[in-house]
Amino acid sequence: MKKLFATLYCLLFLGLLMAQELPAELNGYQFKTVKKANVTPVENQYKSGTCWVFSANSFFESELLRMGKAPVNLSEMYIVRAGYIERAINYVRRQGAAAFGQGAETHDVLNIVRKYGLVPYSAYTGFPEGQDKPVHGEMEAVLKAIVDAVIKNPNGKLSDQWLSAYEAALDAYMGKPPAKFTVDGKQYTPQTYFQSLGINLDDYVALSSYTHHPFYKLFILEVSDNWSNGLFYNVPVDELEQIADNAVEKGYSLVWATDVSEKTFSA
Repeated sequence: MKKLFATLYCLLFLGLLMAQELPAELNGYQFKTVKKANVTPVENQYKSGTCWVFSANSFFESELLRMGKAPVNLSEMYIVRAGYIERAINYVRRQGAAAFGQGAETHDVLNIVRKYGLVPYSAYTGFPEGQDKPVHGEMEAVLKAIVDAVIKNPNGKLSDQWLSAYEAALDAYMGKPPAKFTVDGKQYTPQTYFQSLGINLDDYVALSSYTHHPFYKLFILEVSDNWSNGLFYNVPVDELEQIADNAVEKGYSLVWATDVSEKTFSA
Protein backbone atom coordinates (compact mmCIF):
# COMPACT_ATOMS: atom_id res chain seq x y z
CA MET A 1 0.00 0.00 0.00
CA LYS A 2 1.33 3.39 -0.92
CA LYS A 3 2.22 5.85 1.81
CA LEU A 4 1.03 9.38 1.34
CA PHE A 5 1.66 13.05 1.23
CA ALA A 6 -1.52 14.99 2.04
CA THR A 7 -1.10 18.40 0.46
CA LEU A 8 -3.60 21.26 0.69
CA TYR A 9 -1.55 24.29 -0.34
CA CYS A 10 1.79 25.83 0.77
CA LEU A 11 4.22 23.74 2.72
CA LEU A 12 4.36 23.87 6.46
CA PHE A 13 4.43 20.73 8.59
CA LEU A 14 1.67 21.14 11.12
CA GLY A 15 2.89 18.50 13.55
CA LEU A 16 -0.14 16.23 13.66
CA LEU A 17 1.62 14.35 16.41
CA MET A 18 3.21 16.54 19.08
CA ALA A 19 6.60 15.46 20.35
CA GLN A 20 5.98 17.18 23.65
CA GLU A 21 3.09 18.96 25.35
CA LEU A 22 3.26 22.63 26.26
CA PRO A 23 1.85 23.79 29.59
CA ALA A 24 -1.81 24.73 29.27
CA GLU A 25 -1.13 28.36 30.15
CA LEU A 26 1.22 28.63 27.16
CA ASN A 27 -1.05 26.86 24.73
CA GLY A 28 -4.69 27.68 24.14
CA TYR A 29 -5.31 24.14 22.92
CA GLN A 30 -4.91 20.96 24.94
CA PHE A 31 -4.38 17.68 23.13
CA LYS A 32 -4.70 14.07 24.18
CA THR A 33 -2.28 11.70 22.47
CA VAL A 34 -4.27 8.83 20.98
CA LYS A 35 -1.70 7.41 18.58
CA LYS A 36 1.92 8.44 18.30
CA ALA A 37 4.33 7.54 15.51
CA ASN A 38 8.09 7.45 15.91
CA VAL A 39 9.46 10.92 15.26
CA THR A 40 12.79 12.71 15.27
CA PRO A 41 13.43 16.03 17.08
CA VAL A 42 11.83 19.19 15.68
CA GLU A 43 14.27 21.27 13.58
CA ASN A 44 14.29 25.05 13.16
CA GLN A 45 13.83 26.52 9.67
CA TYR A 46 14.41 29.95 11.26
CA LYS A 47 14.50 32.81 8.70
CA SER A 48 14.00 30.74 5.58
CA GLY A 49 11.01 29.71 3.47
CA THR A 50 11.98 26.07 3.64
CA CYS A 51 9.14 24.42 5.55
CA TRP A 52 8.65 22.09 2.57
CA VAL A 53 12.02 20.38 3.04
CA PHE A 54 11.97 20.36 6.85
CA SER A 55 8.60 18.61 6.77
CA ALA A 56 9.62 16.14 4.04
CA ASN A 57 12.91 15.26 5.72
CA SER A 58 11.09 14.81 9.02
CA PHE A 59 8.71 12.43 7.27
CA PHE A 60 11.50 10.33 5.80
CA GLU A 61 13.35 10.25 9.11
CA SER A 62 10.14 8.92 10.69
CA GLU A 63 9.76 6.41 7.87
CA LEU A 64 13.22 5.05 8.59
CA LEU A 65 12.31 4.63 12.25
CA ARG A 66 9.09 2.87 11.25
CA MET A 67 11.16 0.53 9.07
CA GLY A 68 13.28 -0.39 12.09
CA LYS A 69 16.37 1.55 11.04
CA ALA A 70 18.63 3.68 13.21
CA PRO A 71 17.75 7.38 13.65
CA VAL A 72 19.25 9.73 11.06
CA ASN A 73 19.39 13.51 10.73
CA LEU A 74 19.12 14.41 7.05
CA SER A 75 20.50 17.66 5.67
CA GLU A 76 17.71 20.04 4.66
CA MET A 77 20.08 22.56 3.14
CA TYR A 78 21.55 19.99 0.75
CA ILE A 79 18.06 19.65 -0.76
CA VAL A 80 17.52 23.42 -0.69
CA ARG A 81 20.76 24.08 -2.57
CA ALA A 82 19.99 21.49 -5.25
CA GLY A 83 16.48 22.90 -5.53
CA TYR A 84 17.84 26.37 -6.22
CA ILE A 85 19.86 24.93 -9.12
CA GLU A 86 16.82 23.21 -10.61
CA ARG A 87 14.54 26.22 -10.25
CA ALA A 88 17.20 28.52 -11.79
CA ILE A 89 17.42 26.29 -14.86
CA ASN A 90 13.61 26.22 -15.05
CA TYR A 91 13.37 30.01 -14.61
CA VAL A 92 15.92 30.75 -17.34
CA ARG A 93 14.46 28.17 -19.71
CA ARG A 94 11.03 29.78 -19.31
CA GLN A 95 12.48 33.28 -19.75
CA GLY A 96 11.35 34.35 -16.31
CA ALA A 97 7.76 33.15 -16.75
CA ALA A 98 8.02 30.91 -13.69
CA ALA A 99 8.08 31.24 -9.92
CA PHE A 100 11.43 31.87 -8.28
CA GLY A 101 11.45 32.03 -4.51
CA GLN A 102 12.10 30.06 -1.36
CA GLY A 103 8.88 28.05 -1.33
CA ALA A 104 8.32 24.65 -2.91
CA GLU A 105 6.22 21.52 -2.56
CA THR A 106 6.90 18.15 -0.97
CA HIS A 107 7.22 16.40 -4.32
CA ASP A 108 10.16 18.69 -5.12
CA VAL A 109 12.11 16.92 -2.38
CA LEU A 110 11.43 13.55 -4.02
CA ASN A 111 12.44 14.85 -7.45
CA ILE A 112 15.64 16.37 -6.06
CA VAL A 113 16.56 13.22 -4.13
CA ARG A 114 16.15 11.12 -7.28
CA LYS A 115 18.70 13.29 -9.07
CA TYR A 116 21.03 14.47 -6.30
CA GLY A 117 20.70 11.85 -3.55
CA LEU A 118 20.78 12.61 0.18
CA VAL A 119 23.42 13.54 2.73
CA PRO A 120 23.31 13.60 6.54
CA TYR A 121 23.38 16.87 8.42
CA SER A 122 26.80 15.93 9.79
CA ALA A 123 28.22 16.02 6.25
CA TYR A 124 26.59 19.28 5.12
CA THR A 125 24.87 21.95 7.21
CA GLY A 126 24.50 24.52 4.44
CA PHE A 127 25.35 27.36 6.83
CA PRO A 128 28.17 29.89 6.38
CA GLU A 129 30.86 30.04 9.03
CA GLY A 130 29.58 31.41 12.33
CA GLN A 131 25.94 30.62 11.56
CA ASP A 132 23.92 27.66 12.85
CA LYS A 133 20.48 28.40 11.40
CA PRO A 134 19.28 29.29 7.88
CA VAL A 135 18.83 32.97 6.97
CA HIS A 136 17.95 33.18 3.29
CA GLY A 137 16.52 36.63 2.53
CA GLU A 138 19.68 38.17 1.09
CA MET A 139 20.70 34.96 -0.64
CA GLU A 140 17.34 34.68 -2.41
CA ALA A 141 17.59 38.31 -3.58
CA VAL A 142 21.10 37.79 -4.96
CA LEU A 143 20.19 34.56 -6.75
CA LYS A 144 17.07 36.17 -8.24
CA ALA A 145 19.16 39.10 -9.48
CA ILE A 146 21.52 36.70 -11.24
CA VAL A 147 18.82 34.80 -13.12
CA ASP A 148 17.02 38.04 -14.00
CA ALA A 149 20.26 39.37 -15.49
CA VAL A 150 20.70 36.13 -17.46
CA ILE A 151 17.25 36.23 -19.05
CA LYS A 152 17.82 39.81 -20.21
CA ASN A 153 20.41 38.21 -22.49
CA PRO A 154 22.79 41.19 -22.78
CA ASN A 155 25.26 39.18 -24.89
CA GLY A 156 22.66 38.17 -27.45
CA LYS A 157 22.93 34.54 -26.39
CA LEU A 158 23.35 32.66 -23.14
CA SER A 159 26.93 32.18 -22.05
CA ASP A 160 28.33 28.85 -20.92
CA GLN A 161 29.26 30.44 -17.61
CA TRP A 162 25.96 31.65 -16.18
CA LEU A 163 25.16 28.50 -14.20
CA SER A 164 28.70 28.27 -12.83
CA ALA A 165 28.46 31.88 -11.66
CA TYR A 166 25.09 31.14 -10.08
CA GLU A 167 26.45 28.08 -8.28
CA ALA A 168 29.41 30.12 -7.04
CA ALA A 169 26.93 32.46 -5.34
CA LEU A 170 25.20 29.46 -3.79
CA ASP A 171 28.55 28.18 -2.54
CA ALA A 172 29.33 31.56 -0.99
CA TYR A 173 26.11 31.50 1.03
CA MET A 174 25.70 27.78 1.68
CA GLY A 175 29.07 26.15 1.12
CA LYS A 176 30.03 23.56 -1.46
CA PRO A 177 28.26 20.22 -0.92
CA PRO A 178 30.41 17.12 -0.41
CA ALA A 179 31.03 14.70 -3.27
CA LYS A 180 31.96 12.03 -0.70
CA PHE A 181 31.59 11.71 3.06
CA THR A 182 31.95 9.12 5.80
CA VAL A 183 29.22 7.78 8.07
CA ASP A 184 30.02 5.18 10.74
CA GLY A 185 33.35 4.45 9.11
CA LYS A 186 31.93 3.87 5.62
CA GLN A 187 32.40 6.22 2.68
CA TYR A 188 29.39 7.32 0.64
CA THR A 189 28.39 9.59 -2.20
CA PRO A 190 25.01 11.33 -1.91
CA GLN A 191 23.50 8.70 -4.23
CA THR A 192 24.97 5.67 -2.46
CA TYR A 193 23.93 7.08 0.91
CA PHE A 194 20.36 7.49 -0.31
CA GLN A 195 20.39 3.94 -1.68
CA SER A 196 21.69 2.61 1.64
CA LEU A 197 18.62 3.97 3.44
CA GLY A 198 16.27 1.67 1.54
CA ILE A 199 13.61 4.29 0.78
CA ASN A 200 11.58 3.63 -2.37
CA LEU A 201 10.35 7.01 -3.59
CA ASP A 202 7.75 5.36 -5.82
CA ASP A 203 5.89 4.24 -2.69
CA TYR A 204 4.63 7.76 -1.97
CA VAL A 205 1.77 9.79 -3.39
CA ALA A 206 0.62 13.42 -3.01
CA LEU A 207 -3.06 13.89 -2.19
CA SER A 208 -5.21 17.02 -2.15
CA SER A 209 -8.84 18.05 -1.83
CA TYR A 210 -10.04 20.86 -4.10
CA THR A 211 -13.49 21.42 -5.55
CA HIS A 212 -12.31 23.23 -8.70
CA HIS A 213 -10.86 19.98 -10.06
CA PRO A 214 -12.57 16.59 -10.51
CA PHE A 215 -12.12 14.06 -7.74
CA TYR A 216 -10.14 10.86 -8.33
CA LYS A 217 -7.98 12.48 -10.98
CA LEU A 218 -4.49 13.97 -11.09
CA PHE A 219 -4.08 17.72 -11.56
CA ILE A 220 -1.38 20.40 -11.36
CA LEU A 221 -1.88 22.58 -8.29
CA GLU A 222 -2.02 26.22 -9.36
CA VAL A 223 0.10 27.88 -6.69
CA SER A 224 3.42 29.65 -7.11
CA ASP A 225 5.24 27.23 -4.81
CA ASN A 226 4.46 24.43 -7.27
CA TRP A 227 7.18 25.77 -9.59
CA SER A 228 7.90 22.30 -10.98
CA ASN A 229 4.24 21.68 -11.93
CA GLY A 230 3.90 18.58 -9.76
CA LEU A 231 0.77 16.45 -9.85
CA PHE A 232 -1.67 15.82 -7.00
CA TYR A 233 -4.37 13.17 -6.73
CA ASN A 234 -7.63 14.88 -5.78
CA VAL A 235 -10.06 13.27 -3.32
CA PRO A 236 -13.07 14.52 -1.32
CA VAL A 237 -12.06 16.16 1.96
CA ASP A 238 -13.76 13.53 4.14
CA GLU A 239 -11.79 10.82 2.35
CA LEU A 240 -8.59 12.81 2.79
CA GLU A 241 -9.29 12.87 6.52
CA GLN A 242 -10.01 9.14 6.55
CA ILE A 243 -6.79 8.41 4.67
CA ALA A 244 -4.77 10.47 7.15
CA ASP A 245 -6.45 8.80 10.14
CA ASN A 246 -5.87 5.35 8.66
CA ALA A 247 -2.19 6.08 8.01
CA VAL A 248 -1.59 7.25 11.58
CA GLU A 249 -3.59 4.36 13.03
CA LYS A 250 -1.38 1.89 11.16
CA GLY A 251 1.85 3.44 12.38
CA TYR A 252 2.69 5.75 9.49
CA SER A 253 3.40 9.45 9.73
CA LEU A 254 2.53 11.87 6.94
CA VAL A 255 3.33 15.31 5.61
CA TRP A 256 0.39 17.66 6.06
CA ALA A 257 0.67 20.95 4.22
CA THR A 258 -1.57 23.99 4.47
CA ASP A 259 -1.62 27.71 3.78
CA VAL A 260 -0.73 29.62 6.95
CA SER A 261 -1.29 32.94 5.16
CA GLU A 262 -5.05 32.36 5.10
CA LYS A 263 -6.83 34.70 7.52
CA THR A 264 -8.79 31.80 9.02
CA PHE A 265 -5.71 29.65 9.71
CA SER A 266 -5.73 30.28 13.47
CA ALA A 267 -9.50 30.63 13.82
